[in-house]
Amino acid sequence: MGVGQATQTIASHEFGTRAMTVARFTVYCNVLGLPPGRLFERVYDEAISDGTVVVNLAELARSGHPLARWAEIRLRDLPPYSIGRLLVPRPAQDALAELCECDKGQLLAELKAA
Repeated sequence: MGVGQATQTIASHEFGTRAMTVARFTVYCNVLGLPPGRLFERVYDEAISDGTVVVNLAELARSGHPLARWAEIRLRDLPPYSIGRLLVPRPAQDALAELCECDKGQLLAELKAA
């Protein structure tokens, strides 16, 4: 595989029976041609299944959406290690739709597009 690890070690990482360092994870990703950050984003996105929406604040801030200014402020307040994503659970979606004076379905479509 080109990662300098025994097949048994790779299998133990794959099945989750053995922990790996971030450095080893990065090596595996490079061998597979996957950016490590993108892989984390995919897992993160797939883990949200309760109706929570993941909003990319940077894209929302660049959009013409009424919440663009709010997204800019939220981005400035985030810690430097943040990836700029915000989880918006269902109750908050209702409040944001009311704040924007729009239908919740329309709001969710716009947030997901941003």
